[in-house]
Amino acid sequence: MFEAMGFAVGIATLAIAGLVLRSTLGTGSEEVATAFRVSDRTTIAALQPNVLARVVGKAKPLGKTVSAPLSGRECVYYAVIVYEWVHSGKSGYWQVVYTACDHAPFAVIDATGQVGVDPTGAEVALRHGFMQPWPWRRFTPQMLALMAANNDRGSGRRFREAIIGVGETIALAGSATATTAPAGEPYRGSSEQLTFTSNDVFRLAISNRPHFVRQR
Repeated sequence: MFEAMGFAVGIATLAIAGLVLRSTLGTGSEEVATAFRVSDRTTIAALQPNVLARVVGKAKPLGKTVSAPLSGRECVYYAVIVYEWVHSGKSGYWQVVYTACDHAPFAVIDATGQVGVDPTGAEVALRHGFMQPWPWRRFTPQMLALMAANNDRGSGRRFREAIIGVGETIALAGSATATTAPAGEPYRGSSEQLTFTSNDVFRLAISNRPHFVRQR
């Protein structure tokens, strides 16, 4: 899930703090807040496999990055929400039409080490969303490409985008499992590394929002 201006990804609902979207679609901000509240902050070096924990560090790409589809910003993760205007009587409201997100292989590093991150199925709450300006019918080439990829031929559209930038400080809450370390990226001097993932017990939460990054 992603949240810009507050953006959360898994799916999308509009919240006062910003936008909430999840990779798997749903409600979002409450799940992220709960994950950070019930997990204890630790360093990466002190992580133990399959134990709920929270770490804060900088996002580090493990290879090529991805480009955010609307702004072209290089990043390790992006999420986009596309809305349409729905008329209701004398007024109306913005309704989510579809979402798009993608990521590059990446890790998080702190002063003590590195841990891999697999955001598949995660609750992702991001800040600093990018929103296309009015009038919304003046689509940019980037918007048109995104619409074409989603078989979207609509007219009244609004677009929001949020990213995790290279080197950006983020917080993770969940459990890490042992995986094979990428070539040239040894973890604790071995061929294995710990990777934060979502599983049947804990859904990974990821955020770059200051409240979660500073939380002790």
